[in-house]
Amino acid sequence: MRKEYSPKNHGCYAIRLSIAFFFLLQTANALYVEPVTTSADRHALADLRFDEWIIEEGGNGDSFQSRQAFRMATTDIMEERKGAVAFLARTDDTNTPVGAAELSPIEVEDVVISCEDGNCKPPSILYVTDVLTSRDHRRKGVAMSLMEAVEAEAIVRSGSHLLLHVDPDNSAALKFYQQKKIGYKSPSSELMKQIDALKLAKSANTVGQILLSKVLPKPKKKRLKTAGKGFGRS
Repeated sequence: MRKEYSPKNHGCYAIRLSIAFFFLLQTANALYVEPVTTSADRHALADLRFDEWIIEEGGNGDSFQSRQAFRMATTDIMEERKGAVAFLARTDDTNTPVGAAELSPIEVEDVVISCEDGNCKPPSILYVTDVLTSRDHRRKGVAMSLMEAVEAEAIVRSGSHLLLHVDPDNSAALKFYQQKKIGYKSPSSELMKQIDALKLAKSANTVGQILLSKVLPKPKKKRLKTAGKGFGRS
């Protein structure tokens, strides 16, 4: 039985998310996506990032000490960033982590710009980072499932927009995010007036990368069902 998503600051929609992730985000490749909530999850996330970012990209090589240090750093950062949530994609048969993504509010002050006259509502923006798929599971629907999980979470949080940065040299990633099913585009001129894009890029260490955005649908409101003709009437 899958664990429920129930961190303290997200309890009001824990059951809804756990059901959605289990039933809606499985793919033909028998994947499932769940939020990172336990120490074991955080270690699995750290190990996946270590394998793909450090070893795969030509780092100093694997060792028990370096892997443990990376685990500790990952745990410390996640505990500090209370508003962020990371997701792990796993294979359903072996429970192996094969992909990850992270969603967070804009964590730097004054990136979202308030209206000068105070007569407009600033956008509720969430930022997508650290999307990765293990080298043995690319082009198998992992990234698609992760992005669906990220978007579902953002909608529950009443987000109005998602933002992410993409390396301009990563043509595959640009094509993936801009495909119709994913739906990221260049930010509208109206949105650009409401964010300090340079400050966001500097804080995320993504200066020179391409900023993409997605407008989120509003959560669907459930219609109340009524019976009879009225209160106490027949």
